[in-house]
Amino acid sequence: MARKLGDGVHKHLAAFADAAGTLAANLHDLDHVDTREKATANRAHDITASGRMLIACANMSAEIFDFDLMEAFDARLAELRQRFNLPEPDSPVPIV
Repeated sequence: MARKLGDGVHKHLAAFADAAGTLAANLHDLDHVDTREKATANRAHDITASGRMLIACANMSAEIFDFDLMEAFDARLAELRQRFNLPEPDSPVPIV
């Protein structure tokens, strides 16, 4: 049964906002000459941190809205493959 919408939503929104803010700050800093070097050096860290936050957000979404995350991912991937006529991989990448 799905949890009440209020349960954990603030954490869910905070993870999403943090990820968006991290990426936005990096992109903003890349645009300015005086901060470009530091932003370029921090790019890998910022992308990794944003990825972690978005994964946390996805996990919280699955729990809050009571759905299977892997099943939802596979369904969305199948939809994108069909829409953009993308081939299936020759061999699937194992999940570790």
